[in-house]
Amino acid sequence: MATRFRVFGIILLGLLVTWALWRWAGLLLAVFLLTVVYFVSLRIHPRIRHNGPLGIGWHTCHGTGERRSPLFPWTYRKCKRCAGSGRLIRYGARRWSADYLHAEEIRGAKARETMKQNHTWR
Repeated sequence: MATRFRVFGIILLGLLVTWALWRWAGLLLAVFLLTVVYFVSLRIHPRIRHNGPLGIGWHTCHGTGERRSPLFPWTYRKCKRCAGSGRLIRYGARRWSADYLHAEEIRGAKARETMKQNHTWR
């Protein structure tokens, strides 16, 4: 987790340096480069582990695909959000990436809806 904050600090420092040296032109250049890097990362890494913000969260499987019972911790069920895979498609990849990711997201949403209607989603 320290690496994430270090990368964020480097990005913030880069934005401040470009602003100090070239004002608006430098800031726009830095924002453009960050946007390009983001879209490239969507193509290379379209999925993330199923975690909450900063790796914590009540309603997550923490990337295992299993949800543990609070009453009987030796029992578990398949996580309904990630369908037991432990991975989710990133928001940007759902919107602006390859067609197969769009199709996978639509299939998953339909499957979750069908399971809810049939009362088999737990």
